Amino acid sequence: MSLKDKVYRLFSYISQVYSIDLPVVRHVSEYKAELWWQADLIHSEQCKIKEFNTESDASEEETGEVIGSDAWLSVTKRQYDHPPDLPEILKEWINLSLNPNKKPSAKPSLQKTILFNSDKERVAAFEKYKEVWLEWKKSKEEQMPTAIPEILNGWLKDLKLEDEDLSTIPEWRFEEKFEDNSARMIALNSYISGQWKLWSERVLPLFRANELYDQLFSLHQRLSVEGDRVEIAWGHVFLTWGYSEVNTVYHPLILTSMNLNFDPERRHIFLTPSQTIPTKVDMECLQNLEYPSKDELIKFVLKSNNNDLPPDVWSHNQMRGFASTFTGFISNEPAERSNLYSDELTSKPPVSNYPVIYNSPVIFVRERMRRLWVDDAKKIAEAVYNNADIPPFIKSLIAEPHSQEMPNPEDYVDRNITIDEDGGELLLPKEYNEQQEEVVKKLKNHFGALVQGPPGTGKSHTIANMVSSLLAQGKRVLVTSQTENALKVLRDQIPPEIQSLCVSQLGNDTEAKRQLNEAVDAIGKRLAEKNSEVIEQRIKRIKDELRHTREEQAIFRNQIKNWVELDAFTIQIDSESVSAVQAAKECSENEKDHAWFPDRILENTEPPLDENDLLEMCSLLKEISPEDRNSCVLHLPLPESILSAEQFTEKVIRWKSLSSISAEAEALRSGWDDKLYQSQYDDIQSAIKKLEEALLSLRDASLAWQQQILEFIILEERQNDYWQGFLDKCHSLREAAWQSFQVSRGYEIEISQNLPDDIDIEAALDELDRRKPTNFINIFLLSKPAKLIYRSVKVDGHQLKTEERIEIAKAYFSYNNLLKKIKSIWEQAIQAVNGTDLALTGSMPLAEIDEGIKRLCCPINWKKNYFADIGKTLMSHGCCEQGLYKQDVLECALKVLNCQLAEIERGKIEKDLAEYYQFFIRETSKKGAHVLWIDFAASVKGKDVEKYREAFNELTRLISLSEKTERLEQLSRRLKTVAPLWCASLEKKAQHIGQEALEKDWKTAWRWKRLNEWLNKLHSRESVESLQTKLERARRKEKELIVDLVKERTWQRQIANVQTHHYSALVAWENAMRRYGKGSGRYAHRWLTAAAKAMVNAVGAVPAWIMPLHKVIQSFPAESGVFDVIIVDEASQCDLRALSVLFRGKKILIVGDPEQISP
Repeated sequence: MSLKDKVYRLFSYISQVYSIDLPVVRHVSEYKAELWWQADLIHSEQCKIKEFNTESDASEEETGEVIGSDAWLSVTKRQYDHPPDLPEILKEWINLSLNPNKKPSAKPSLQKTILFNSDKERVAAFEKYKEVWLEWKKSKEEQMPTAIPEILNGWLKDLKLEDEDLSTIPEWRFEEKFEDNSARMIALNSYISGQWKLWSERVLPLFRANELYDQLFSLHQRLSVEGDRVEIAWGHVFLTWGYSEVNTVYHPLILTSMNLNFDPERRHIFLTPSQTIPTKVDMECLQNLEYPSKDELIKFVLKSNNNDLPPDVWSHNQMRGFASTFTGFISNEPAERSNLYSDELTSKPPVSNYPVIYNSPVIFVRERMRRLWVDDAKKIAEAVYNNADIPPFIKSLIAEPHSQEMPNPEDYVDRNITIDEDGGELLLPKEYNEQQEEVVKKLKNHFGALVQGPPGTGKSHTIANMVSSLLAQGKRVLVTSQTENALKVLRDQIPPEIQSLCVSQLGNDTEAKRQLNEAVDAIGKRLAEKNSEVIEQRIKRIKDELRHTREEQAIFRNQIKNWVELDAFTIQIDSESVSAVQAAKECSENEKDHAWFPDRILENTEPPLDENDLLEMCSLLKEISPEDRNSCVLHLPLPESILSAEQFTEKVIRWKSLSSISAEAEALRSGWDDKLYQSQYDDIQSAIKKLEEALLSLRDASLAWQQQILEFIILEERQNDYWQGFLDKCHSLREAAWQSFQVSRGYEIEISQNLPDDIDIEAALDELDRRKPTNFINIFLLSKPAKLIYRSVKVDGHQLKTEERIEIAKAYFSYNNLLKKIKSIWEQAIQAVNGTDLALTGSMPLAEIDEGIKRLCCPINWKKNYFADIGKTLMSHGCCEQGLYKQDVLECALKVLNCQLAEIERGKIEKDLAEYYQFFIRETSKKGAHVLWIDFAASVKGKDVEKYREAFNELTRLISLSEKTERLEQLSRRLKTVAPLWCASLEKKAQHIGQEALEKDWKTAWRWKRLNEWLNKLHSRESVESLQTKLERARRKEKELIVDLVKERTWQRQIANVQTHHYSALVAWENAMRRYGKGSGRYAHRWLTAAAKAMVNAVGAVPAWIMPLHKVIQSFPAESGVFDVIIVDEASQCDLRALSVLFRGKKILIVGDPEQISP
């Protein structure tokens, strides 16, 4: 059989066990408990009963505000007057009672006693008679005194002659009957019909209220013990039906569960309807009976119970309608006979052999219905059957020992708890011992734990501590028990800071409502802190304080412990253990020679410097003057962070140079506009580069004729075209001449005779080329010019017979002609500007031509390459000059630009120096700044190179000492921290004598001082009483901090658990209860039902609940895992019903008496 089947059978068994002999109560008297008919209750100031509504009653406004009290029955106990005083004649004869229902009655007879001394006349007569009798006794006469007075008859003892004295009877007893005096009968009748009747009518309501109060008070006492087993119900719409001889139905159909509330201070008891269980139709009294339309009636009842607006039992119209419908289903009798519901209340209605309904409200007490437990067990069995998770506690009860079905504790370790986050903190805000600590750890690592202890051992304290810890871990907790008594004090023991998260439902729903309202309000206010860093910061602060407090406690404990171990104290010094006795002896012996050490040092303080360190320190003190030492420890400039003397000098010289350059062009700049001063450094540099290139190019056109051409082509565009065309033609002719020269170069051309000027050499050579003069005939046929050329011109000594020679001759003559043409056009053009002619007489005429063309190109190319760009550039920088093709003008502009560049650079240097000056000024204001900062600042401000060099050299010198000074300061600081007085003494002496300043016995003196301080400390410590006080104060602070930590962790983690639908349900519950108000409104039941429905989801937002077992199954669904932990208090009183509740928990904590709980 599987584990699932076993659990299913367990809860099926539980449901069947509680179904055995499940009684069906049909007659209200069969409950055999308190019962009150509403019609028998007398309404008064001390006994108020909720009144029925009428159709015209305006009991609720649209806003939901209600009028009246939420109590259906309110009883106050008050003292009332005693019965009127009896007439004198009736006193002692009448039995008077405070019960106004009991008439005064007379006693049949009285035993009366008359004392002798009660009558003064009798006493006086006796005294007088006694005197006479005594005188007779002295006279010794035989005759007795005169007769006894009548008033003394029966009071004197029998007299005899031998009696020495006269005596009386002290009292006289006799029986008197009431009727012996007829006046008494008349007085009694008059008293009853008069004064007493008025009194009884007046006090009867008070008496009945007090009587009801006493009964309810006894019921309150019973409920405090048996609250889990009994309940109060208020029934309406009373059904009577003599169904058969053995089955008589005499029971209300509509029941409202009631809460009994007790205010001992005001002596006030009142009944209020339950706010968790709404009014509903109860068909239990008809169970197992057959009657007409049974299915339809059951559907009608189910619909009525599931309606958003439950039955309003205080509405005559609604109840009359319900009674009519109900009797219509269940009976075939006419309504006039079966529905006898009327506005008039009745009590103890009669029984008929057919169903009849009366308006007979009744208040009764009954045992809680076992059917709740039966139904709950069935629901759990059904959930298990549908594969619901089985809690490990239930598994451990059902599974076979040592089988795989047994739950493994390691599977239920709280791995989601952020142990590191809490630093291992147990989060127990109240005092706890090792056993409680063990319970917390066991519950974290297991699915269950057991707390055992007899009454009075602090189990409730432990539960409150556990609940607080679990809340701080973000858990949902239920604390339950068989009865309410064990749970009443729990909530008050929860720290007030988180108490609002714990709702206690014990007996009184009013208090539960208040607590739940408190929870809703507190959770709503805290929701804004969800995922807030503020809480985490507060937690961090608390944890820091907690750690500090615990460290203090450890210190105080150690100090207290040290007092106990005083005699056993030793000190480790110079690698040896010295006892207090040995230390005292050594200090005494060495005090004269070695007690000179000036400082107080702790007993565990070793010398911070050894012998070599001290000697080095003394040497450095002598080497480094105090002034240099002070300077080196001050704030000095770092050499790498400032300009060197050379760099500063170079910068100042450059500044002066630039200032001179800038001043030279001051007059020239006046002809330029503001654009010059707005120009950027890089733009001016670019302009200077262009201008320098233009001037360099212009030097190649420095001849007068070149300048004139340049002026022509700049001033007149046609001149530019003319000279450009001339230049192009020269280039063309020169190129042609060069080609011809290339052909004829290397050949010797001989011309034997001068050729006529008019001869067409080119045509003649062409003819020779055509006719090829290779023979006589061809030569003969040549023209005269051709023959002349043929006979006169030879190439390399040969006549022009071949095509090659002819071509060479053509090139030769073409070359010469081109030179002449170039010379001719050159002279024609160049003479206009008085330029230099081409001689062309040398051996290299083409070179001469190239030189001329080159010179001609210079002005033309300069204008093309530079003029427009230079003009645009200079104008953009503010130049207003004309003739920007003239060398002097351009050189002047160049000078202006260079001066402006110098001015900009000079300004930059001045700015740098100003910033440099401000740097020194800022550093001067810093704490511990050396005077060198001021010297540097002054030299920079005055651009004083010499002063700067002096300051820089001084800085260099101090920097060279800084390493030694730092070492000296390090040694001095280490010594001064421990022994400032001795350090000061050494420094003062070592400045003059160096290493000789160190005392030879300094080690011995140091040891003596340590031992002496240790002995003084042992005898001057804080008292044990003071330490105990501080320790206790620290413990109290630790407790307060733990409470604060638990509070912050609880709210942080519980608010993080609140889902949107949870809080929405809480708000819905609060709104419904607010509209329900005091329960007297027309729609009060509707709001009560809405509140009950909202509670289904609302319970998820409240993390801690305290309630008895029976309220758990009424409030929470039969599902596993509803709670992270269920704590069962007084577990010895729990029976099988507890298993249904424990099914709802993931982990279980059992608390009870070890004598009654099996381990």
